[in-house]
Amino acid sequence: MDAHDRNDLDRLVQRYLDGDLPGPRATRLFLDAQQDAKLTAELETYRRLFSVLDGLPRAEPPDGFDERVLATVPYDLYAGAPRKAWPQLVLGSRPLAWLGALGHRAVHLHLSDNRGTGDDHLGLGSGSVPWEDLPARLAALGFQGTVVLEVYSRAELVASRRLLERAASCRP
Repeated sequence: MDAHDRNDLDRLVQRYLDGDLPGPRATRLFLDAQQDAKLTAELETYRRLFSVLDGLPRAEPPDGFDERVLATVPYDLYAGAPRKAWPQLVLGSRPLAWLGALGHRAVHLHLSDNRGTGDDHLGLGSGSVPWEDLPARLAALGFQGTVVLEVYSRAELVASRRLLERAASCRP
């Protein structure tokens, strides 16, 4: 199963367990699980996860939290674009410009490369973003946060990590 199929299966199982899957599709998934031990195990894993999550105390954000977060968004990078299109604006070499505008407010990054036309989730260095510049930019910001590499395969994960390690080792 490739990463795309895996993501589809994850979404399908989650919709099934949330009760959001249309009746015929839910029935088909139920019947498939009767014949497929891996699918049954997957369903059980999600059921246990959801049970644990449901048992956690609900945390409410403090008053004014939304306003404080929204006040940090570098809206000037999105000038004239409808809010719905904003994720698509962080394409091409734009993520590094966006990071610069966000500045010291950056505390967690989700990184993947793209070809400048969509959210492709390519390994770093496989698309159009100049990721070699990232370590120097993060150092200049004093970044101490966390990073998630959003790629589809282990090979892309390894290649992305190596690219960042090489770039960081070349930093003055």
